[in-house]
Amino acid sequence: MATKVYNSARLALGNGSMDWDNDTFYAVLVAAAYTYSAAHSTYADVSGSEIADADYGPVALTGNTVALVDTDDVLYDCDDISFGNPVTIDASGGHMVILKGSAAGPLAGDELVFARDMADPSASTNSEFTVTTPSGIYRINAA
Repeated sequence: MATKVYNSARLALGNGSMDWDNDTFYAVLVAAAYTYSAAHSTYADVSGSEIADADYGPVALTGNTVALVDTDDVLYDCDDISFGNPVTIDASGGHMVILKGSAAGPLAGDELVFARDMADPSASTNSEFTVTTPSGIYRINAA
């Protein structure tokens, strides 16, 4: 599952105007038809592609950390992300997008941070839907 960073987030994380450890972030699922563009910058760029199943909703991230690992790599991590249990999500879910803001009320101007390709369209039928993060959300390699 490849994770990409949006250009605006790359700048904000680098200059400190976005703080992965202390700011509030949330995740949404967008349809497989969504085409990632590093130039996308706000929720308005992905909101039309967000899946619309009745028992699905955006989820607040918890346990956010940023750490130096393996001597010189930087790892952005968080707890596993559960979209609910039970939840029904049709097979159109192909990407998870991380945003800065509140899951309770996504706003058009919320900043896009990361987009994770879910490899295949993801689905859940009246069961748990969790995205695991055993290797973190995003890793910056020094090399």
